[in-house]
Amino acid sequence: MDSSESELSSESLDLIYNHVSQSDFKKVRRKHAMAGLYLSGFLDAKVPSKNRPFGPWKTWKTQWCMIRRSGTHLEIQIGSTRGQITHQIQIPQDTVICRTESRSKPHAFGIFQYLDSKKSSRRASVYLAGHSETETQKWIGIMRDILRPPIHQVAEDGFSVSLIDNEFSRTNGFSGLYGNLSTKNHHLVIRDPHTNQIKVSWHWNHLQKIQIFQSECTEDFQRSVLIKTNW
Repeated sequence: MDSSESELSSESLDLIYNHVSQSDFKKVRRKHAMAGLYLSGFLDAKVPSKNRPFGPWKTWKTQWCMIRRSGTHLEIQIGSTRGQITHQIQIPQDTVICRTESRSKPHAFGIFQYLDSKKSSRRASVYLAGHSETETQKWIGIMRDILRPPIHQVAEDGFSVSLIDNEFSRTNGFSGLYGNLSTKNHHLVIRDPHTNQIKVSWHWNHLQKIQIFQSECTEDFQRSVLIKTNW
């Protein structure tokens, strides 16, 4: 997606964003900015077969995962248990991290690398999945912060948001959309937390519905918002 200001026009749009309160957002960012080890724990993982960096894919397995900064890259270590690393992946800065659809893992996400300098195509390096939307978004958020550290904080009346991708977002080039949500001149806008440029903008007249998405998962309670536009 072009990072310059753009106004989204579509027939109909259903978007769900995961949001975190400002106090939680600042605590998480401060905690992980100070830590050498950014995040570790068990996730469901689908990794490529040996010596095949982009597949064919093995089946989903619960794996120990660790992510940390490695120079300008994101390093992902995956293994059956802590200390038993079977896959170590170096992820460059221009990687796209976004939610994906899986029949068995409702909170899956993929890490996609570009295959050429023109960025005309990309393939997944690994698929991961948390046990809730909140857990998945926590991992996605820290990975994005490692690759492109946030410089501009969330406004007092704003939220840090991340798109839960669907067919519409993939078709229209919005895969992996995230940023700081706020209002400006009768528009709802999402800004890049690294550059502060507007990624996408909706005029209030084009907002058909905004409501809290009711999740059956306790951990995700009142953390997701449904935004529907009609233009």
